[in-house]
Amino acid sequence: MQNVPFHLGAAATSALYALALEKIGPDRYEPDYTVLTVAAGVALTGGWVWVRLTCGPLPVTTSKQLVRWVWGQTVQMFVATGLPITAWQVWRHQKQVAELIEYLKDHYVYATHYSPTLAPERGRDATAHD
Repeated sequence: MQNVPFHLGAAATSALYALALEKIGPDRYEPDYTVLTVAAGVALTGGWVWVRLTCGPLPVTTSKQLVRWVWGQTVQMFVATGLPITAWQVWRHQKQVAELIEYLKDHYVYATHYSPTLAPERGRDATAHD
């Protein structure tokens, strides 16, 4: 339970980062600067790991167990910062698919609807199948 405030802070910061990237727009950072956005996300996670390790209580344990505990904290922080970014990416993907479907409806469904009427003009029977 003592990690919850740190995880919530990390998730909130990550959500703000996703909002900032959305506001900037992918056309400004994709594909050339994608590596910078990933590096910034990893730095954000590393920053929260550092905050957790320096501001929160540490377990009283052996050095080997402490190493495992620190790795566990790191993995937990990657999950906490990764979930908002992943949710944002899923939302962006769904938005792009919806836009593509609308584009296809506007441009290709219309053309397909009228193609049989053009077949006789091209010397083909409109009902013939290849």
